[in-house]
Amino acid sequence: MKFYQVLSKYYDSIFPFDQTTFAFLLHNLPPRSRVLDIACGTGTYSIPLAEAGCAVTGIDADPSMIENAREKDTACKVKFIAAPMGKIEGIFPSSSFDGAFCIGNSLVHLTDLEYVEKFFEDTGTILKKGGKLIVQIINFDRILNKRLPGLPAINAPGIEFIRRYRASEEEELTGSEEKVIFDTELVVKQSEGAENRMHQEVQLLALRKESLVAAVETAGFQDVRLFGSFEGSPFNPEESVPLILSATATR
Repeated sequence: MKFYQVLSKYYDSIFPFDQTTFAFLLHNLPPRSRVLDIACGTGTYSIPLAEAGCAVTGIDADPSMIENAREKDTACKVKFIAAPMGKIEGIFPSSSFDGAFCIGNSLVHLTDLEYVEKFFEDTGTILKKGGKLIVQIINFDRILNKRLPGLPAINAPGIEFIRRYRASEEEELTGSEEKVIFDTELVVKQSEGAENRMHQEVQLLALRKESLVAAVETAGFQDVRLFGSFEGSPFNPEESVPLILSATATR
């Protein structure tokens, strides 16, 4: 069974709904508008946004995530589509949405900076003029500058999710397109002390703040703002754990 298919069973325990994140989305997306949740997972924020009055579409590349999201959406308020984030322009007509968000460090699964730039161009196309974009990734300036080995493990009842970073064999930790290996291990604790461990490695594009902002602005977005948390604290490249960006479409 594929790693993400297994992960989808425990996704809501590892990454539960967070009221502060939801409040940030509500505050920064147009109210009661058409919204696209890119890399939506199991619909953790798609569904409550729809319940708050937005017309929400959620896409995710993993069919098992989409299946779980549809099961959770008992009122069928959200349109869920199994599709990769790199295909959004081919799925949705131009000016389809008033807002879009891509959180959970999903953006850096795109393979290179050119792909990221194309993603923002496509997102700008499917947003209406004045539409809002929110992106959240890990603050890779902090990871790379401090040579951090990873992020703290996430512990939930019966589950541990271990997250490590190391330099990719293809790239050093310096340069314009830095890459890291995201080395994860899902530990499911069973009866009598037994454990089921599943391991996954994936190469990520370690986007620094300057590269992210440049890609967004090149795609025609303006009013770019950076935050260091969903509480709205200022972004600090050496200390903030996440990097959160909001911007406005102008095309």
